[in-house]
Amino acid sequence: LAWTRITLWRTLVAGAFDVLLANVPYGKMSATSDEAVAGMVSNMVRLAPRGAIIATEDLSGIIEAAGGTVREVLRLVKFSVTRRIFVYERI
Repeated sequence: LAWTRITLWRTLVAGAFDVLLANVPYGKMSATSDEAVAGMVSNMVRLAPRGAIIATEDLSGIIEAAGGTVREVLRLVKFSVTRRIFVYERI
């Protein structure tokens, strides 16, 4: 299911947006490859000058490699899972 969402992201989202928000799938049942996440982040930075990405892993390096800069990282803990919200701006 996670792969389908990212594939749809690559093929159906086009145009320009003010802000984008994405929630990267996580957990045992959503095996999302690093390459797929990097592609999603790259497309987000290209499509919108600002955005937020929710993930369980550190995406700072991926955001910066895609041409964005991380303005803020918020941490939310729910049970045993720590989610990070990366607020980015395109350079």
